[in-house]
Amino acid sequence: MSLVGPRPHALASQAGDKLFWEVDDRYWQRHALKPGMSGLAQIRGFRGETREESDLSQRLQADLEYQAGWTLWRDVVIILRTLRVVVHDRAY
Repeated sequence: MSLVGPRPHALASQAGDKLFWEVDDRYWQRHALKPGMSGLAQIRGFRGETREESDLSQRLQADLEYQAGWTLWRDVVIILRTLRVVVHDRAY
């Protein structure tokens, strides 16, 4: 596991009543990267339950954006923003 990358999901995770890969065919593209403890989706607030398909779509879009625009500097920024999110009053 890396410090930064797409957060790993449990097998058979669902958004609404569909499995993640049934919601969006691009879901498997995020597996090209090593999973991370934090990522672009997390610092944007797309974490926690995926009650609706849109919850997964936003998270997936952020993961794919991270993948397409990866730089070492971006990883540093994500780590710093993660620290800010962790101490936020609504952190969980």
